[in-house]
Amino acid sequence: MALDLSAITSLPATDRVTLGLTDVQTEIALPTGIASYRASFQFITNAGALSEDGSDGGALGADYYTVPADAGGIPLIFTPGDDCSSAPKVYASSATGSTVLEVLIDNWPQDE
Repeated sequence: MALDLSAITSLPATDRVTLGLTDVQTEIALPTGIASYRASFQFITNAGALSEDGSDGGALGADYYTVPADAGGIPLIFTPGDDCSSAPKVYASSATGSTVLEVLIDNWPQDE
């Protein structure tokens, strides 16, 4: 159930995914061809967790950040560079069964 956003080349971009079982990770592959961007993650209705470590379909490990439900988007800054050969990845999991995760990717730093 991975979400592959690695081919995104123009910003802003959005996507949504429904996370399945409690504490089961979904891999989110982020853009590779953009020098710097911000990815914001919002869990709808139920809380969730984000981690830099994991595997798609794997169990939530010990190192994660809890994100409250409807928190308005938790931003993470990525600077993979234009020549990044593999997509940066984030692993998301739901605290309560089926939960929608919204992802917004936009310019960073913000255009003046």
